[in-house]
This record gives sequence, C-alpha cells and structure tokens, in this order.
Amino acid sequence: MRLVDPATLSQGETLRQLVVAVERLAGSRSIDEVVATLRATARNMVGADGICIVLRDRGKCYYVEEDAIAPLWKGGRFPMETCISGWVMLNDRTAIIPDVFADDRIPHAIYRDTFVKALVMTPIGQGEPLAAIGAYWARNITPTREIVDTLETLARAAATALDNAYLFEALSASLKKTEVARDDLRIRLGNAFAAIEHFATATLQPIDARELSLRLKALGRAHALASDTYSLDGTVQLGDLVAAEIEPYRPQSAAWIECSGPEVPVSGGQGIAIALVLNDLALQASRAGSFNSSDASLSIRWFEEGTLVRLEWKQVFANAAAANGAGNLGSSVVRSLVSTQLSGFMRRVINGSTLSLMIEFPSTRDAVFPSNAVVA
Repeated sequence: MRLVDPATLSQGETLRQLVVAVERLAGSRSIDEVVATLRATARNMVGADGICIVLRDRGKCYYVEEDAIAPLWKGGRFPMETCISGWVMLNDRTAIIPDVFADDRIPHAIYRDTFVKALVMTPIGQGEPLAAIGAYWARNITPTREIVDTLETLARAAATALDNAYLFEALSASLKKTEVARDDLRIRLGNAFAAIEHFATATLQPIDARELSLRLKALGRAHALASDTYSLDGTVQLGDLVAAEIEPYRPQSAAWIECSGPEVPVSGGQGIAIALVLNDLALQASRAGSFNSSDASLSIRWFEEGTLVRLEWKQVFANAAAANGAGNLGSSVVRSLVSTQLSGFMRRVINGSTLSLMIEFPSTRDAVFPSNAVVA
C-alpha cells in the first residue's frame, strides 16, 4: 500500500475550496443544488478519481449523482444492506477501504466492472443519516487523515444544507415569512460554520485559522441579516407546516406516513408553536425507532370544527408493548406549548398498538378561546 500524495492541492487551496463549497451549500434551497455543489467540489478537494452522492430513499441507496473517470452507478438503487453506502448510513460511520476486494462489506461482483480499487465513504448527517458521499481511487491506496477530514467536514456541511433544502422545499413561499424558518436557518447554518471553524483550528496555523474564522463569522452575519427580513405578517397554511416538519423523515422511514386535511390558515404565532410541537413529536418518534418498521404507520389529520382547529397525530406501532413504551410522545414540552402558546389542550390515548394525540386550539378566524383550557 502507498499513501495518497497530500500535495495534490496545497493545504491553503484545499481550505479555500472548502470554504467556497460551504458558502454555496449554505445558500442552497433545494436538494438538486446541494447535490450539484458536492459534485462540483468534492472530487478535486480530495484528489479522487471519482465521487458519488447517495441519498437514502425508502430503504434503498439511490446513487443520485457522480463525477468519475468512468461510469459508476448513477441512477441505480440498491438495498442498504448490500452496499457500502448503506453500511455507512446504517452504522453512522465513515468507511476507509484501501482495497475493495479485501473487504467483506463490498459487493465484489458489482465492483469488478469498475475502475474502483480503494474508497472512502462517509455519512451525511448523524443519528440516521439521510445521505452519503463516497470518493474512489483507481489504485490501492490508504487515504491520508487530511483527505478523510476534508470529506467528513464537507459531509457535515452538506447535512445542514440537506436539512435546509427539505425545509425550504416543504415550507414554500408562505412559511419563509415566519420566525420558524428564520430561527431554524440560523441554528443550522451556525452548525455548518462551527464545523468548518473547528476543522481550521485543528489544522491551520493560528493566524490562518483566525482569518478563516473571521470570514465565516462575516458570512454568518450576512445570512442572519437576510433572515431578519422574515416576519410574522399574514397566515400560514397548516398543511405546509405539517409537510415541513414531516418531510425530512420520509426518506429514512420504512413506515407508511399519511398527512391529510383541508386548507386551514393559522397565524404566524400559532405557526411557530405548531411547528415546534410537530418537530418534537417527529424527533421523539424517530429516536424511538418508530419510523423504522414497515409494520408501523403514522397519520396526521386536521380540520376545523366551529371555532376550533383539531389536529390528530395517530401512530400505529408494531405491537401494544411498543405503543405503551412511547412515553416521550406528548412530552411536557409539547403539553406546555399547546397550553401556553396555542391556548389549547391535548388528549393522549393508547388503544392496543395505536397511540393517538388529539390537539385542539382556537381557529385563526376566532379570536377568543375558552378561559378554562387545560392540558389533559
């Protein structure tokens, strides 16, 4: 084995390209833009003979894009258990493979017709990664730590960008005007900038790290200033809010998910609280593994009834024990938001393997809610 020559690009040039890539990712508003940025930048930064971007798509690895010296698997979909990109997403770990034909995680038959002899594959996202990015070489090599760090740092920035893309595509124009979008973007972009700043501090001389840090902070302020133009004016469609909070979980979910209801406008203030409620419910369900079983399902329905809006979160688990064990669904945080921010109330019912949360709050069309609202 021999090491990849780290001088393919100078350290300063690599970091310059990395910052440019992060700036482009931070401004992405669609999955296609994120993928295009990775395709245009990743291969050159790590000195690879090819790269690919893989999306997690309902239990399969979807090779959505590639840039390589010869065709690989663009457009293909493979079971997650049978390919290395699936392995890194399922295990949330980077795979460094100096010889693909000496590693049992590699489907050797598929690789024999390609140029690939060595690779690095890293997940995009944490916990349950939504994607992966791989770099390939046409010779047996052991990538340097710098190359692996560069790819992993790019993946962290891409994870934030994908989260943003799902959010923007689901929220559309109306939801962009709420503080939910503004604050969420600030947090996600801040995480991306912090990841790059940490990488620079660990690898650069102090003066170079300081210059890069200043540039990142300036970029962060620019995005924060732009996001301040969002306001709470007008109303938001409840369906847009539901879609925005649930859509990021669909690609990694084996469960059946249905969202349905009529057009129901909610005020900007209500929208913030509702988005936080839905986000907490979806996050807790994901952590509990509720989206991983094909035997499970989730339906979210809403409608207006008189002066009230009713929102029902109905989750069917694999068995009754799983339903009873979902103690975090409808947590104190959710109850507090419903009671204080929505002036509403919530009921939680378990019937066999089905857990239902019924949330009621005043319609935007009605300004007053009964003063005796409680949280059940």
